[in-house]
Amino acid sequence: MTENFGSSFSANVARQRPSSFQKILRTLFPSFVPADPTRILGIDVSHYDGIVDWNVAKANGIRFVIVKCCDGTVKSKYFDENWAGAKAVGLPRAAYNWLYPSDKISGTTQANAWWNVLSADPGEFGPFTDYEWTYWAGVPANPYEKDLYGVLTRYFALSGKMTGIYSSKGYCGDHPLSDYEGQCVAWLAGYNGGATPPAIPYPWTNSRFASNVKIHQFTDQGDGSLYGVNPSFAKDVDLNYFLGTEEEFQEFVGGTPVPPPDPAGDAMYKVTCSNTVNIRASDGGTLGNIIGALSTGQTGHGTEISGSPTGTYYSLHITDVDGTPIDGWVYARWNNGNTFATIEEVVTPPPPVETVPHMDMTLTDKDGTVYRFVADGVKQ
Repeated sequence: MTENFGSSFSANVARQRPSSFQKILRTLFPSFVPADPTRILGIDVSHYDGIVDWNVAKANGIRFVIVKCCDGTVKSKYFDENWAGAKAVGLPRAAYNWLYPSDKISGTTQANAWWNVLSADPGEFGPFTDYEWTYWAGVPANPYEKDLYGVLTRYFALSGKMTGIYSSKGYCGDHPLSDYEGQCVAWLAGYNGGATPPAIPYPWTNSRFASNVKIHQFTDQGDGSLYGVNPSFAKDVDLNYFLGTEEEFQEFVGGTPVPPPDPAGDAMYKVTCSNTVNIRASDGGTLGNIIGALSTGQTGHGTEISGSPTGTYYSLHITDVDGTPIDGWVYARWNNGNTFATIEEVVTPPPPVETVPHMDMTLTDKDGTVYRFVADGVKQ
C-alpha cells in the first residue's frame, strides 16, 4: 500500500511495498495471514488495490475502512470510487494522507490539499497522517516531528479536528515525537499476525496517552480476493484490528447519543459555581474570547446546553447573570471532565435528543491549552 520504496524492516515498522522479488514469491507461493473472526476487522487500501468490491469486503467480515486520500498534495487514484463505494454499503470510513517533509512540500500546502478533498465528506472517523519512511525523486526524504506538527496544526485550523497518526515503533524510534502528538489517535503497524498488540512507540507509552492507541495494522498479507480486491491489482491487502470493545468501536466510528434530562421540550437552566469561572464569547473552549466572569454566589441563565453532564465537557449558553443581559458560554465541565460549575434545570422540559458525532480525542497545545474535539467543532 505504500507509495514509496525503502529497505526491508521488521514487524515493528511502518508498511512498505514488497520488493519485486517478494511479489514473485507471493504470487508463486501465496501465504495469507488469516483474520480472527472474533475481532473487529478493518482494511486499508490505496491505488495499488484498485476499486474494491465493498459488498464482498463487508460480507467477509470487514467492519471499517481506511482509504488513501492524498500523496502529499495529489489525490490518490481510485479514492473517489472507494470512498463512495464503502459509504454505499454502510462501512465506517477514514482517509489517510501521505506526509512529505516540509522542505519538499509545506505542511500548510499539504493540509490545505487534504481538507479540500475531505471537507465535503470527511468520513466517520479519522483522518490519519501517514508518518513513515519516504522518498522524494528517488532520494530518502523522511518527515520529522516538526513536519508532522506543521500539518497537524494547519489541519486543525481548517477543520477543527486533529488527524490521527499512522506510524510504528521502528519509525518513531528514529524520528521521535513529542507529547503533543501523543494526544492524537494512533494507528500502529506491527506485522505479528495480530495475536499480540503492536509495539508501542513514545509518546503513546506514556500512560496519559495509552488509550489513544486504537488501530493495529497486523499484516500486509491478508487475502485480497476474500475482501473484494481485484487480483489483477493485488493479491494481498493490509488488515487491521480495532483495539477495543464493540461499544468503544461504535463510539469511535459513529455518533454517541447525548440524552437531555426528561421530559423533552424547551427548558431554562441555571449555572452556579463555587469558584469564579470565565464567561466566553463562543462555545469554543479557550478559543473563545473572555467577555466576563461568573463569580461565587452569582447565577447565569440560559436554554442552550452543549455536551453531556457526565462527559468530558458540558457548557451552558447564558443570556443573563442575575438579570443582567449577557451573551456567552460558561463551562461546567471540561479539561477531561473536571467539574468547575453546576448546571441545573430551572423550569420546563429540555430540548429534544441530539446526536453528537464522536471523536474520542483531546489535545493539549504546546502552550498548555487543552481542547476537546467533537465532530466538526472544538469543545473545551
